[in-house]
Amino acid sequence: MNSYETVGNKSSITISALQQDNKEKQEQLIELQSRLRTHMEEREASERKVETYQKKLQELFSTLQTTLSIEFGQVTTCSFDQLVTIVCRCLFQRKKQIQLLIDLFI
Repeated sequence: MNSYETVGNKSSITISALQQDNKEKQEQLIELQSRLRTHMEEREASERKVETYQKKLQELFSTLQTTLSIEFGQVTTCSFDQLVTIVCRCLFQRKKQIQLLIDLFI
């Protein structure tokens, strides 16, 4: 009879340990699901920001292209790199003009 009680006690202890382990794993799972939701929400928010910034950049690019087209009297369709090059040339020319004016008055 003693051996049956020992086996029963060991079974109870094993069941309790497994139930505790199961409870801990469920808590971990809930925590991981929560963290995953948070990461997904943050990622979606970041993606929305990127889309907004891309639209703003495209609008600025279009505005700059239009402005340069008006200034040079011709319609230009160019890439962003070409546009940057044109702007740099304009700035360099303006700098030279300003320096000439400064030199005249000094």
